[in-house]
Amino acid sequence: MTRKVTPKFPGAIYHVYARSNNQEWFYIPMDQLWNVFLKELNEVSVRYHAHIIAFVLMSNHYHLIMETPEGNLGS
Repeated sequence: MTRKVTPKFPGAIYHVYARSNNQEWFYIPMDQLWNVFLKELNEVSVRYHAHIIAFVLMSNHYHLIMETPEGNLGS
């Protein structure tokens, strides 16, 4: 079964999430992982003018709520 096409339009709010393979814990220590995610989220925010609304990092997955004022998710 294929995934539904995600609508992309200016001002859209998205719930982005991902889980590690086999539900295993991330292999990087959590304090280092936070630094990696914060750096990448900052870069995404600046490059694509995305607004990070919420971010939750767990031992084997994350959730991100973000707004794309230019409708450019996945660009």
